[in-house]
Amino acid sequence: MAICDKCGKKYLTKECIHCRDNEYKYSNEAVKSVNNNKNIIQYMILAFISISIIIFLNINSNPLLGTWKSGQKAMMGIQLGKMEFTKDKMIMMGIVSRVDYEIDGDTIFVTDETGTGMIFKMINDNTMYSEMLGMQTKYKKVN
Repeated sequence: MAICDKCGKKYLTKECIHCRDNEYKYSNEAVKSVNNNKNIIQYMILAFISISIIIFLNINSNPLLGTWKSGQKAMMGIQLGKMEFTKDKMIMMGIVSRVDYEIDGDTIFVTDETGTGMIFKMINDNTMYSEMLGMQTKYKKVN
């Protein structure tokens, strides 16, 4: 029979069963604690990614972005053709202009570097119109 140096209890085996069981118990609790911390970190990362996606989708909710085509002729019989809008540019009749957008409901104000502006009204996700000099021009989204 021997006396355990850690707990002072007597034991008959090679090691103190009481201390061995406690060490095992505490080591399992430590492993569980580490696993719980990993789970918490994973949930926090998932929450961060989800919130980032929601913010990104709301920031980029400009319905004007994409390529639009009008089948109508504008003033003096000029065919307008395609217009493309990116996050900061408008490409119309081969001319690329840096633009800013201001969205107010279904109305989108597009202003270029010179301060010249155009107003577009969304009819639905794939149809819009603009009005210049009293003429209304309708556009369909092509992509």
